[in-house]
Amino acid sequence: MSEEELRRAITELRSFESIMEELRSRYQIVVASLNDLQVSKSALEDISKAGEGVELFLDVGGGVYGKAVLKDTNRFLVNTGSGILIERNLEDTLKLVEKRLNEFNSARGSIESQMNSLQAKIEESRSRVQLLYEKLKK
Repeated sequence: MSEEELRRAITELRSFESIMEELRSRYQIVVASLNDLQVSKSALEDISKAGEGVELFLDVGGGVYGKAVLKDTNRFLVNTGSGILIERNLEDTLKLVEKRLNEFNSARGSIESQMNSLQAKIEESRSRVQLLYEKLKK
């Protein structure tokens, strides 16, 4: 057992821990997106039940809301990425939101799986570092 071997083991452990932090960050983004999509889905379902002329509060950003009257409950602008908006009817919009929910749920499951696998490697690596350290102390 050498100090070099211990250093390599510590470097490997730090690398695993760094990857875990990145996965945690991605996981938080995915969960936030899922929550946002779920709110959108609920709002669209409520709009479909309420019909035209319903009063609602419109999020204008920064925690500020304005009162609005919905004139058309069947046309929505959907962000397709890169600032491109496409007009869709209510049914298609709901389908798209559902599709995105499924995609993000799959991503969440994938990240959870990766995190579980990596956690096992981290625990194994910590044990190895501890063992090498104990052997070096002797």
